[in-house]
Amino acid sequence: MKKFSLLLLLLFVSSYIYANKIIQGRIIKVTDGDTVTLLAKNNKKIKVRLYGIDCPEKKQEFGQTATNYLSSTIYNKNVKIEVKNKDRYQRSVGVIWLDNTNINLSLLKQGLAWHYTQYDKSQSYADAEKAARKAKKNIWSTKNPIAPWDFRKNKTKK
Repeated sequence: MKKFSLLLLLLFVSSYIYANKIIQGRIIKVTDGDTVTLLAKNNKKIKVRLYGIDCPEKKQEFGQTATNYLSSTIYNKNVKIEVKNKDRYQRSVGVIWLDNTNINLSLLKQGLAWHYTQYDKSQSYADAEKAARKAKKNIWSTKNPIAPWDFRKNKTKK
């Protein structure tokens, strides 16, 4: 129990220290709609999960559309990432900025992501999803869109 408590403390401290760190570099890979690889200024490759959103999985409807949108927007471009924390896979989790554009928010506005309210409570993200739903953009144009977390859950049950 002591080892577990120490591990939790170390994870919390490392997440806190890592939070709100700014990293800059060039996007060298777009894995899917919410995961990229950044080549930092020091030539270190950093895998980044976009904070506060969840895009459709590749095998879901609009999954490839989200990936293509993200790729056409930031691939091979220099960006700044505001790192919020690290996830359980040790990926940096952050907000990607291309110039003055919040890319995470752009995906929500395009109707290519869900606001991941389990991890983020920002009003701007909630408003962006709501507007995309109302305009029936992309994922919201379908009758019953399945949230990616439900899609993943159903996939593991099979």
